[in-house]
Parts: sequence; C-alpha cells; structure tokens
Amino acid sequence: MRSPGKRKNRVGRKTEIRSWNRKKMARFSLIELLVVIAIIAILAGILLPALNAAKRKALSISCMSQMKTVIAAAQFYAGDYNDQIGRAIPRNGGGYWNWIQLLAEPDAEYTAPVHFSNSKNYFPFKTLRCPENRVDRITNASDYIFYGTYGIYTPMFGTTASALSDSFLSVYGDCYRKGTDLNLFQINRMKSPSRLPIFADMVIGVPSETYYRYGYWFFWGTESAGIASGIALSRLHSGGGCPMAFADGHVSSLSASGLASLPVPIRYSWGEGMIQTFR
Repeated sequence: MRSPGKRKNRVGRKTEIRSWNRKKMARFSLIELLVVIAIIAILAGILLPALNAAKRKALSISCMSQMKTVIAAAQFYAGDYNDQIGRAIPRNGGGYWNWIQLLAEPDAEYTAPVHFSNSKNYFPFKTLRCPENRVDRITNASDYIFYGTYGIYTPMFGTTASALSDSFLSVYGDCYRKGTDLNLFQINRMKSPSRLPIFADMVIGVPSETYYRYGYWFFWGTESAGIASGIALSRLHSGGGCPMAFADGHVSSLSASGLASLPVPIRYSWGEGMIQTFR
C-alpha cells in the first residue's frame, strides 16, 4: 500500500503544475499584444467610415421627413387661403410676412423677438432646420430674414425682375405672382406640380468669401442667377443629394445632375465645400 505521505506529495505536485500552466497560459508576449492592437485599429478604420456614412444617411432621411412636414403645412395653408403658397405677403404698416412667419410656430430658443402674430402655427419652428446642418443654428437678421432654415423657391432673380422666364411659363404655367411685398405660388394655376420645386436645403454666401452659411429662407431658381453676389444655393448633402419638396407634396433627394435636369434647371449647387456647376 502507498503511504498517505506519498499520495499527498503527488497531489501537491499536480496542483503546482496546474498553477504553473495557468500562469503560462495567462501571459501575453509584447508581440501578441501589438498584433491584437493592430487588428483592432484595422477593424476600426474599416467600420468607422461605414458608421459615419450610415449616420449621415440617417440625418439626411430625417431632413427629408422634416421637409415633408413643411410642404404639407404649405399645402394646408393653401387650402385655407385660396390655393396660395406665400413666399411673402404684405404686412400692415409696411414690409411683409415671409413664408416662415406664416407657417411656423415662434420659438424664443431659435429667434430673437420677431413679428409672428400672423403665424398659423402649422409646425414647430425647429422643423425648419435640417438635422444634417451641424454648423449654423437658426437666426434672424431682421424682421423677415432667416438663416439656418430651408429655403423657398424664387423663380424671378433679383428684386427688380417682373416677368417669369418663357421656360418657366411653358412647363409650370403662370403660377407665380410678384408685386410690391407680395410673392406667392398659385396652386390652381400650376401645370406640373409634381415637377415644380417649392422648398430645398440651402447655403448662402458670396464667391469671394471662404465661409458660406448653411440655410437661408429662399433660393433663386433661374439660370440667370449664376453665382452672383449673395446668391442662395441648393446644398448637396454628404451623400451627394439635395433634399427638395415639390408642389404636389412629394419630397426627393436630387443630385447636382438631377437639379440641372429640372424643367427649369438649377445649375449651381454647394457640395464638398465648393460651388458646383452642372451643365
């Protein structure tokens, strides 16, 4: 028979061996640690751009959803006011109400004291700011000039223009009225509402400046506008499309070529930090 002492010694040696093996297995060499770090860095480099792209895509989709709310509000307004979508209407005492003041609920967080007494409160004011606009918050420079918002289409370029272009009339019809402090679309006179842009995401600036502000309350829609000083340009999002709402209520994201392919082309847009011209 084996003595209890020898049995105890064997058990002790086995325990020491197991403990030594566990310590050996738990150790990593410096090379192994560096390899693991390198693999993690490579995976992060692969995944982060995809995650950022997905985030930008989600923001752009959210932007289009908000624009859908804005064009729906404009249609509700038109239903209440003789089929008219007002870019601007005269205000008692002079000046005018712009479309933002007609449709949006005032919000002290986004604006200084502004005349909103004529607003119909169709949607919250913050709906006017595209979620992908991470640069400029909504501000106002006067009673009716707003930055950081979506813009409304303005077919006539310049304050003195008094006639629509032949190309606009032939495709869209005589559906835009302009007078002193009065600019509006007349829905019941539109020929092709599904092809007529009403709202878009914008930037505003002048070519000589290095900084453009994201969002402005209107944009020019005529080819004659070119890249004149102070022009408001349609803004291409990170995915290469500009969210745009049409008179029939649908919203679409148009590329620079898509904007230039509209019946009345919009050839100048802002994307990748520069003015893009598409002919």
